[in-house]
Amino acid sequence: MRLSPEPKPETSSDSLPPTPRSSLSSPRQHGASSKASLHFPSPEETPVPSPTPFPATHVTEAPLGSNEVTHDILTNDRHVSRPGREAFAIILHGATSLPPLSDGSVPQAFATVKSGADERQGRRSQGVTHSVKQPTHCPSWGERVLLELGEEEAANEEMVLSVADSRTKELLAYYRLPLRHLQPFHHYHMELVQAHGNVPAGVRLYATVVRQVSALPRLPRFSFTGFEVLLQGMERPLREPAGPLLAVARIVPDYASYKDTMLLRSPRAAGITVTSVSFPQPPPSCFDVPPLTAQGHPQVSQAGYPEEQPIWNHCFLFLGRNCATIFTGGAALVLEFYPITTVMNAVTWHIRSPLGFSALPLDQSLYKRLMGEKGQRGVRVEQLPLQGSTLRTTSDTDPCVGVILRLIGSERPDSVLSSTDPSVLPLLDSVLLNDTGAPQEAWQLLLKTIDRTKQEVSTTAPNGVEEVENYRTAMRKMAEDIIALRKKVGGLESDNSQLRSELSLHQDLGRTLLDDTDIASLKFKLASETAEVTTLKDKIQQLQNELIRKNDSEKELLRLQRAHQQQQAVLQKYQARVAKMNSLEATVRQQEKVIEKMEKVLDSKLKEKKRDRGNTMTKQSEVSKSGVKEGAVDDNRRKEMESALAAENTRLRGELEKLRYQTGPLVIQQPAQTQDPFPDNEKLSLLTRLEKAQARIQVLESQ
Repeated sequence: MRLSPEPKPETSSDSLPPTPRSSLSSPRQHGASSKASLHFPSPEETPVPSPTPFPATHVTEAPLGSNEVTHDILTNDRHVSRPGREAFAIILHGATSLPPLSDGSVPQAFATVKSGADERQGRRSQGVTHSVKQPTHCPSWGERVLLELGEEEAANEEMVLSVADSRTKELLAYYRLPLRHLQPFHHYHMELVQAHGNVPAGVRLYATVVRQVSALPRLPRFSFTGFEVLLQGMERPLREPAGPLLAVARIVPDYASYKDTMLLRSPRAAGITVTSVSFPQPPPSCFDVPPLTAQGHPQVSQAGYPEEQPIWNHCFLFLGRNCATIFTGGAALVLEFYPITTVMNAVTWHIRSPLGFSALPLDQSLYKRLMGEKGQRGVRVEQLPLQGSTLRTTSDTDPCVGVILRLIGSERPDSVLSSTDPSVLPLLDSVLLNDTGAPQEAWQLLLKTIDRTKQEVSTTAPNGVEEVENYRTAMRKMAEDIIALRKKVGGLESDNSQLRSELSLHQDLGRTLLDDTDIASLKFKLASETAEVTTLKDKIQQLQNELIRKNDSEKELLRLQRAHQQQQAVLQKYQARVAKMNSLEATVRQQEKVIEKMEKVLDSKLKEKKRDRGNTMTKQSEVSKSGVKEGAVDDNRRKEMESALAAENTRLRGELEKLRYQTGPLVIQQPAQTQDPFPDNEKLSLLTRLEKAQARIQVLESQ
């Protein structure tokens, strides 16, 4: 078991960032980025799914104490898992955008790792980290834990990663990572994104995961299975340390091109590509292994402490395709160093623009030394300079690191270099190297060998002067041929280097045009865009159907508008008729008043005449029969006129009441169903009767 690293400084934050992806709205910086740099898809490219409820609200585990060790298993000191088992090594770098606690306070988080079977059976987590020192929404751990399963279980099992508060045990983030998609011994640098109701952009956990099986893969016709590199630490203290340093190791086939394009430009484009994985259903394409590129497959270590003189003692293991181009012309082991203070911030975990780098050429001489009898257990390399850095040691010299190299010949190595005593290992000879990492001109060594051979021949055969001269001539000719071949090889190597440079430029141009994304991210983007295209096609079909319905509705609306216009015309016609009827009714009322007034006048006249006649009849008691007969005739005529006027008034009142009853509220319907309540013949009859009534009234007035 290995002690966990010393407590690491975490990035503190007093409150949850309102928009965690705000600074990532345009993550790809053209011209200064590369395929090896870290890129995150924008929220439009990688939409966050809806939140999934957690299986529980709290965890049962507690964070490790300051003096406790991590819950590592036996595979921690081996490159392979135990027989019949599989191991998963996880480096938990940190998290961002953690939600606040239920009471609104800032969490003080720690992380746990267990299998799905452990969760179902109620077992404790196999890996638990320390808690951060201060409450923050973006904790940083940088601790390594392990998970072990049976070979048959790993095919259908899941890795459960949880983030909880150390004080209340409240669960803050929860991820279920399917293990069947992980390829053995490939280093996955992942950004796990889980939707949360309080964090619209999602809670993000950053981790490096390596799947270990019980045997190392061996390439065909290779005498070794892997290349192991142990990074020990800085050999002298630093004068002005930049904080704890992360180390990234990679094997590049063309170091000169990689150095020019990735390490010497400002800003430096070197870094690590992080794959964004969305939960709760991560697509399998996120776990595809990208093809080997000029930047190799980088591996990251834990942070080195103390910051004045960082010590890592971290083993890097290169297998498979990483070893296919090893020990060829121009190949090199590159170690890049990044300050942890710039790696983790409140928005994301990113590794870009190293503080410095070290390079070790991997040539045939090193291969022979590692394959020799003395180098089989390993070879020490001391005073490997740190290049491209402004750091200085306390003795005002360039910083140097120490590494140990070993070729692993077995498919099941028993131990790692970290368990070996470095003092018993041979030290690599200090060979003068030029800028490309190749040895000095071999013809100088050949001439020295020729001189030494001539001396040996002259001492052993003093009498064979002619044979010595012939031998000398042959050796000189052979040396000239070797020198010519060396020159030719040098020319070919220069042409090859130029072609590699041009190829690298074309690859860089292609990566720039592709916006510096690797094939895995492109596959993921293609899958997401394919799904989006399918969704858009369905949406277009729905919109077309809706457009057809809208066209039908528009036609119906036009028909209703025409019918409405017709109804408006009919309504105006009826309104004109109603206005005319109102005028007629007003006229009838006026005439009725006149008739009533005339009746009153007539009644008063008749009463006066009756009084006058009553008075005269008392005086004329003796009137002749003719006079009496005439008075009776006048009285009968008056009665007939009164009865005629009363009948006419009764008839006019009845017609007026009928007219009022027929002029009720009009109900406007379709033009074909409307009926005129007053036909033209009835109106003419009413007008005729009105004229007759007016004539009678005039006659009565005249009388």
